[in-house]
Amino acid sequence: MPKTKPNDPGAHHASSGALIRRFLPYLASYKMVLCLDLFCAALTTLCSLIPRFYEVTSGRILIDGQDIRRVTLKSLRQDIGIVQQDVYLFSGTVAQNIAYGKPGATREEIVEAARLAGAERFILALKDGFDTYVGERGVKLSGGQKQRIAIAGILAMEPECIVLDEATAMLDPAGRREVIDTVLRLNRERGITVVLITHHMAEAESADRVIVMNDGRVAMDGTPREVFAQVERLHELGLAAPDTVELLHRLNGHGMSLPLTAITVDECARAIFQALHGAEGK
Repeated sequence: MPKTKPNDPGAHHASSGALIRRFLPYLASYKMVLCLDLFCAALTTLCSLIPRFYEVTSGRILIDGQDIRRVTLKSLRQDIGIVQQDVYLFSGTVAQNIAYGKPGATREEIVEAARLAGAERFILALKDGFDTYVGERGVKLSGGQKQRIAIAGILAMEPECIVLDEATAMLDPAGRREVIDTVLRLNRERGITVVLITHHMAEAESADRVIVMNDGRVAMDGTPREVFAQVERLHELGLAAPDTVELLHRLNGHGMSLPLTAITVDECARAIFQALHGAEGK
């Protein structure tokens, strides 16, 4: 999937009217894209347009220059894996749920997918390991465990594009970081495009690109440093920059002059140290 390019698509939801009115940027392969919106309905709809869960009502979405409506659903969806916040597991075993996206997957492939998703350890601790029955909708598992199994199932598919729609919301910070590190590694090593919809700004530094939507339109678009440096604009949209950038912004309000492009903790600490050291030398 070298390029996914919406060509001014519009999309409607029966209960809420127009959700996406204009979306010009394309998502290039080998990228990790962070998508933000105060209300995620438009972003969820956007991600649902690519595998044609919804059909566009105007414009087109092109993949390699080809209209996705002229591609079979099977060939389209086998290259796109989506994990949402509210995951659905079938009333089978852990292994069966992981293999659902790849019928005929070997036990080795299932175990490897679980390892990549950071799920192998807790699965092996279950009564029957990978042969443990999860119950209807995974009722016998915690929310975080279900999420990891769902992500493992997507990784077993070996898709060209992974969409995480608030998929780490049920995980603790350590678990969330582990999953993000996993998909980031797949992005870098295997060229899998990752679209990350989240409210957790801790993932910001991992992204190649940030898209901020408002009222169904792209309000901001650029690299993390370009977007998050515009703190006031983010606040106008009801969003916040990463904690590091917010700290620098507050310090600037108290008379300091710090670069808002310092996203990581190390960059933030270095900027503050250099500012204080420079002030002492005057």
